[in-house]
Amino acid sequence: MNILDTMIPPVVFSSEEQSILERLLTNDLLQRYFRSLAREEAKNLTGLYALGLTDQEIVRRHCNVQGKIEVLNTLTSLSVKE
Repeated sequence: MNILDTMIPPVVFSSEEQSILERLLTNDLLQRYFRSLAREEAKNLTGLYALGLTDQEIVRRHCNVQGKIEVLNTLTSLSVKE
């Protein structure tokens, strides 16, 4: 076990739990919800430049919003293995 696993222990899911997660995360309603969140974050990203922020603040916020969008894109790309 490496030091990271000691500091942050891995989370292990049973086969049944994995199946439940797959069904939940690929549910059409949840997928639409993820897309709506990504849309709102994309709108926030495009509106950053109109806020009159400093360049440093824009970069910080851009990184934050971009990270959220990337997570949401990952969630919307999930599919159940056949």
